[in-house]
Amino acid sequence: MPHYRSPQERGDLLVRIEVDFPEQSPSTEQMATIESILGGRRAVPPIDEDGDMEVDECELADFCAERDRKRRAAREERKERQAADEEDRRGGHGGHGHGGGVQCAQQ
Repeated sequence: MPHYRSPQERGDLLVRIEVDFPEQSPSTEQMATIESILGGRRAVPPIDEDGDMEVDECELADFCAERDRKRRAAREERKERQAADEEDRRGGHGGHGHGGGVQCAQQ
């Protein structure tokens, strides 16, 4: 998914789905009642039959909070490095009002 205010960057879309299943499966009669209430079963059309949709195939994976935290930290670090590199390319020094070409030197 694109990031808000930074559409060139992509991130992960995390979807959490909770389903409460009944203790036992519904009977055939109950299933017929449910189907009639919901309007019956519809055939599921094949995805992108005409080739005119953008479709991403994905796999479900268990969510790992630690892995997600590390991924977010690495992404944030990368963004900070890119911002610093861009600032260097423009000849800036963090927006402190220094003129172009003025640099600090170690003695």
